[in-house]
Amino acid sequence: MKHIWTIAAKEWSRFFAEKGMAIVTVLLPGILLWAMYSAMGHMDFGDSDKDTVVAAVENPPGALFRAAAIDGLSTVAAPDGLDGPEAIRDALESDDYDLFVRFPEDFDTAVVAYDSASGNQAPTVEIFYDSSDSASAAGYEALRAGLDAYESTLSNRFDVNPGASDAYDLASEEDFAARMLSMLFPMLIVFMIFSSIVAVAAESFAGEKERGTIAAILATPVPRRNIAIGKVLAVAGISLLAALFTVVGLVLGLSSYMTALTDDLVSAKVYGPSDYFMIALLVISVTAILVVVAIALSGLAKTTKDAQVLAVPAYAVVMIAGVASMIVNEPRTGSAWYLIPVFNAIEAMKGVFALEASPLNIAIACAVNLGLAAAGVFLLARMLDSERLMFQR
Repeated sequence: MKHIWTIAAKEWSRFFAEKGMAIVTVLLPGILLWAMYSAMGHMDFGDSDKDTVVAAVENPPGALFRAAAIDGLSTVAAPDGLDGPEAIRDALESDDYDLFVRFPEDFDTAVVAYDSASGNQAPTVEIFYDSSDSASAAGYEALRAGLDAYESTLSNRFDVNPGASDAYDLASEEDFAARMLSMLFPMLIVFMIFSSIVAVAAESFAGEKERGTIAAILATPVPRRNIAIGKVLAVAGISLLAALFTVVGLVLGLSSYMTALTDDLVSAKVYGPSDYFMIALLVISVTAILVVVAIALSGLAKTTKDAQVLAVPAYAVVMIAGVASMIVNEPRTGSAWYLIPVFNAIEAMKGVFALEASPLNIAIACAVNLGLAAAGVFLLARMLDSERLMFQR
């Protein structure tokens, strides 16, 4: 056991001696995620900064339509000469107007007199807008919705959820936060963990080969299995530290993002100690198996650069596992899904974040990943016995 900790301590000392590498690997991912989602919470994704959208209206309707006035929409009489699409486009691009609306003459009278059973063409309203302009696009959606609502009032026979629609939405703030986090967190956490693992594990064996120190390590009386465990423990420790900062960055960043969306503070208090305990178990289990994979790739490589290249297919597998989990909104309940390495941890974390955790499936996922990691350590020890792999140039 002493030899294992000595090897791990040696790896940790070498890693943290390179302060730039340590900052980039451990701190930077969490900082970037926090900054990205915090910035997204303060961005304007399509909402106009303008208080009022100006619509140039041809043949403005009478009082009957104006009774259903649309907030934030100001109407002015359309100038002469706006007959074709090109003229209308020029007017919208000049920023004098955001919309051009053409009503039929005597719109209100025509609407009241129209009989849908007659088979005749209904009065047609034309709305010209610029979808590349946020104010114009927002104005179009508002006016279209207002016209649809006005149309429904002409033959209204019953109401659905009258008044504020929020009164009928039974989803709590916690439900909203949990659903959003369950879709984003699991894949991001595992992918960022693997990125940190690859950055560290590439040095474990391939770096020793480049420096010519692998022979000295193998010449010691330390059992090869202990060397493998020490390497795995060292990389796993650094990766778990990076995972901690990644999760903290995600929690803080997404809390800021969702607060901007809902105007209410949404934070990590949605989850309790048992939830964090289950997430920690899943993170440890998936880290263990990913560390073994990354170290094995380092053992197969001649240089650290080769090790990073060999990790590209593994990146793809992790990404596919994350995307496959996101395809289904609800956490999968079948235990067979949790026999699939890596994917099982992502899916189980999804259940925890969605407040629908299954202790059985979490136990299966952890057992599968940790069992395969233990088998991987045995294989690493066998790799260390291969002179062809360890001394290739």
